[in-house]
Amino acid sequence: TKCSNHFKCKNEMHLIPKPHRCDGTFHCLDFSDECNEECSKQILDGLFLKVVSGVYGTLAILLNSTNIFRCIMNIKKCNTIRSLTNKAWVLLISSGDSLFGLYLFLISAYDFYYSDKFCTLQAGWRTGNLCSFLGVISTSGSFLSMFSMTIMSIIRLREIRRPSLFISSPPITKVFAMKLTLTCLLVVVLAFLVSIIPIFSNFEDFFINGLSYNPELKLFIGFPDKAKHIAILDAYNGRMKASLLVGM
Repeated sequence: TKCSNHFKCKNEMHLIPKPHRCDGTFHCLDFSDECNEECSKQILDGLFLKVVSGVYGTLAILLNSTNIFRCIMNIKKCNTIRSLTNKAWVLLISSGDSLFGLYLFLISAYDFYYSDKFCTLQAGWRTGNLCSFLGVISTSGSFLSMFSMTIMSIIRLREIRRPSLFISSPPITKVFAMKLTLTCLLVVVLAFLVSIIPIFSNFEDFFINGLSYNPELKLFIGFPDKAKHIAILDAYNGRMKASLLVGM
């Protein structure tokens, strides 16, 4: 029997109201109500986003890698504290931008690899180590660039407020070179630590927006968040209390 006002899930005898198809919420255990020819989901939705991600990622890697190479080659030629400081922070900014470019390139490549298959395989992607690794790359790159640009902006502000201190920059000393190196390493470590916070179990409740269950268990459909879990458990708890009262 065909029901014109219902949609039949692909791999199971489960009917859902037609308005529930392609509404952004999973109602079928096999995801067929959201993963079909009409409303399938990919890592990057839309041709514009795919092209921009691939092109921008590739250019960011190539151009920033060139800049990193030039900074490394020219940093040995720096004779003053000002020139060495500028080269060091530009090097870190380019490194951070390169990491973010690598993230965009890889996410674009995996979008091409998964293509339309991503919608049905997204549970494995969301909970996999690869997705976490890409998240660490993008976050560490963003924070590395942001921290470096912030420090460089503070240095520029000092130059504007007290230009006499920088008209004739003093020569580089071993003590200053050591301090600058330690500061740069501290910024790199801090950016990395911030990026790996979400993958620690102690902090995951602040970042996880849904849970995935083994399809064989058939407890929940899709990726319910904390609020959905609480609502479902409260509903079951209410039913259990009602059944106990009836039994009494």
